Amino acid sequence: MDHFIFECISKENPTNRIDVEKGWKYISLLEHTTEEKSPTSMKNETKSVRKSFRCAMYDVTDYDLDGVRIIRIAIGKSSDEKFNVQQCEGLGNLLGETALPFVPEGEREWPDGSLYLYMIGKKPYMST
Repeated sequence: MDHFIFECISKENPTNRIDVEKGWKYISLLEHTTEEKSPTSMKNETKSVRKSFRCAMYDVTDYDLDGVRIIRIAIGKSSDEKFNVQQCEGLGNLLGETALPFVPEGEREWPDGSLYLYMIGKKPYMST
């Protein structure tokens, strides 16, 4: 199982008219990645944390009859320097794709460095 730690930096409205019509939203993320100090480090040695920036596009769909919420997130490749809006390019293509390519076994990202997360769960209870 992979563990990801993302911090939301900002939430943006998409500027692409097609993305707006589909109800997709953008967020900029700061990813915290834990790395070992050396390949031969012991388990009790301190690990360093690397921070990188990513752009994400997401969609939230509620299925009221089933009480289910589906969240789909396309996350662009990381940049160690700073957030760049160009990291958002192509995310709409991933989010709109119905037959996504498989990630090679043993890898956690596609070859271009992007991620796709699909989460399904119980819809939160909303009181009237």
